[in-house]
Amino acid sequence: MFDMRSKKYQKHHNSNGIQRNAFVLLVHQTTQNSCSYIKDSFAKGLSQKAFA
Repeated sequence: MFDMRSKKYQKHHNSNGIQRNAFVLLVHQTTQNSCSYIKDSFAKGLSQKAFA
């Protein structure tokens, strides 16, 4: 287990931190959008079957 507070670790991760956070945010957004799209499609499919 490495020390999260070590200077070397912080320096290394701060340089990548902005890019990594942006990437994580992008992936998170994409995942959220996909999930809500699938839920919407599923709900539409169910309601169409229910009212058919």
